[in-house]
Amino acid sequence: MRAALALLACLATLPAQARELGTMQISGQMTLDWIAVEPDAGGGFTARYRVFGSIDDSDGTGQEMLMAGFDLRCVGTMRVTHGRLETDEASCRLANGYGHGLWLDIRSTDQPWEAHLLRLSFGDGAGPYARVRGTGEAMRVMHAMPHYAAPWGFFNGEVRWRLE
Repeated sequence: MRAALALLACLATLPAQARELGTMQISGQMTLDWIAVEPDAGGGFTARYRVFGSIDDSDGTGQEMLMAGFDLRCVGTMRVTHGRLETDEASCRLANGYGHGLWLDIRSTDQPWEAHLLRLSFGDGAGPYARVRGTGEAMRVMHAMPHYAAPWGFFNGEVRWRLE
């Protein structure tokens, strides 16, 4: 975490063209907690949910990721029909132990429930992350079907970070 904060502090003083932070891995796990589920006549449902999870401490090579160890909390709405995730939209907060972090928007459309691509957009940070922005994609692999009380899964992808 110290390395990430030092990097952000140094980059804040660079000229605008040098503020690209590069592409970095992001991975972690999440559990969905259904808040309200509305079944439909076609065998599907629309649901409001909360997510509880975290970002991994490293990228698998021993290198620390930008949001390493941060807690992930989301509120979202999804539509699932016949084993397919039709839509998923969530607003999330990534925060470290000091309450600093970023907001994350997640979007996904029409893919199999078991593995689906999430579009990620990071911004509106607090503390040393106030000027950090990012966009990327992550594959979410679910290890429990949507009819379970608390389906869970892992995500792994890449984010292109920049400092504004």
